[in-house]
Amino acid sequence: MDLFARLRSPGRLLRASSALLLASVAAGCAGQSDDVAKQLAALKTEVMGARAENAALAERVDALEIKGGSLKGYQPPATPKDTDKPELAVVHLAPEKEPDTATADDGPRMVLRSNGKGGVIEEEVKGEDPAAAGPAAEFAHAKDLFDKKNCADALTAFSGFLVRYPDNAKALDATYMRGECYLAKSDYHHAAADLDTVAKSSSDKAPDALSDLAKAYDKLGDKDSAEKARKRLKTDFSKTSAAKKLN
Repeated sequence: MDLFARLRSPGRLLRASSALLLASVAAGCAGQSDDVAKQLAALKTEVMGARAENAALAERVDALEIKGGSLKGYQPPATPKDTDKPELAVVHLAPEKEPDTATADDGPRMVLRSNGKGGVIEEEVKGEDPAAAGPAAEFAHAKDLFDKKNCADALTAFSGFLVRYPDNAKALDATYMRGECYLAKSDYHHAAADLDTVAKSSSDKAPDALSDLAKAYDKLGDKDSAEKARKRLKTDFSKTSAAKKLN
C-alpha cells in the first residue's frame, strides 16, 4: 500500500478505536478484570500510535503536493520580473579637459616662504616660479637676491631650496648664505645654527662661517663659544683671509 492509500484509508485507526470502545464496554460489564484492563491499555497504545503515524503521513503528503504544486490553496512565490530590477546609473567616461595654459600660467600658485623664525610656510603668489625650472635655476635665483642684499626674499628662496633639495651639491652654500641673511636681520639664534652647520663641514665656506659664527655668539652673549670659534679658525684655517682678519 502506497503512502496516499495508507493515509486515506482509516481502517487501522477505525478498527483500533472500535476495539477500544468494545473493550471499554466489556470492562464495565465485567467489573474491569485484570485481563480486560490489560487489553484496554494495549488498545489505547495502538490508537495513539496510529494517530501519530497518520499525522506524520499527512505531513509527508502535504510536502509532496507542495513540491508538485497540487496542494489546494498553495501559491508558489512569484518569480521577479526583469522590470522589477532597479535601474542602474549610467556613468559616461570622458577624457579630462586640458587646462588652459595661459590661465594656469597667470593664476596663483603655492610656494614655500620663510616665516622669519627659521620655519617655512606655504604662500600663494603670482608670476613665474623659479622652482619650476629645477634646482640650479632656483639656487641661482636665491643667490641673485642675496647678492642684491634682498635678505627677506633671499631667506624665502634659500629655505625653499633647502626643503626641496637638502642633498644638493649647493645645499651647504645655500645654508651659509641663509645664515648670513639671518645675521644681517639680527636673528642670531638661527644665524648661529646655519653657520655652525657649515663650519663643521668640509665646505670652502667653513672659514667664513667660523668667523661669522663667532660674531653671532658674541651677539648672543656666549663668549666661550665665540672664543672657541675664533680659536678653531686660527688653528684649522690659519692661511685663509678670514683668519688673517682676526689678527
